[in-house]
Amino acid sequence: MRLNNHGVALVTVLLITIVMMIISTLLAHKVIQSSRSSAEQGLKKKSYYAANTGVEEARRLLATSYNSTTFWGNVLTVAAAGKYPASPTFTTTVDNLAVRIFVRDNNDGDGDYTRDNDLRVFVLAEATGADNILTMVEALCFLKPGKGKGSYNGQYGQGAAKTSHSDGGVEDVVNSTVTDYYISDAQ
Repeated sequence: MRLNNHGVALVTVLLITIVMMIISTLLAHKVIQSSRSSAEQGLKKKSYYAANTGVEEARRLLATSYNSTTFWGNVLTVAAAGKYPASPTFTTTVDNLAVRIFVRDNNDGDGDYTRDNDLRVFVLAEATGADNILTMVEALCFLKPGKGKGSYNGQYGQGAAKTSHSDGGVEDVVNSTVTDYYISDAQ
């Protein structure tokens, strides 16, 4: 007696086809999910870099706006500890993203948060990406006296005996010209 194997072959081919379709669907889903994740990461990186650039822009603006009589009185507007102003101190646009920059005094011990006395301020930059996610970068910035724009060739205050500068501390900085400053991360 001959067995009819044609039906078994058809069922086997159908099962293999269904399994391959399921594997193909799962693979396509993973590829799409990975593409979306990569796109989201790209948007997050873009807003992070925009906020980071905002901090750098604030450093430049703070270095040029420092005044030896009012210090940063023109940008320090909040009289409470640890609070940023409600409206941004500076705004800029980076790669078509709006960046809001806020400046506040650190706790320098004088109790007056509208006047700085230790040449350190906090800078907060906010950038909202195309995905509407807010990215914030905060830095404690320090005003460093230098010789010319963008250079730092010595120090004032403690350890100044190692350089050609005096050790008068903040008084030396106050008596220096405004063009001799740049902003860096606090040390």
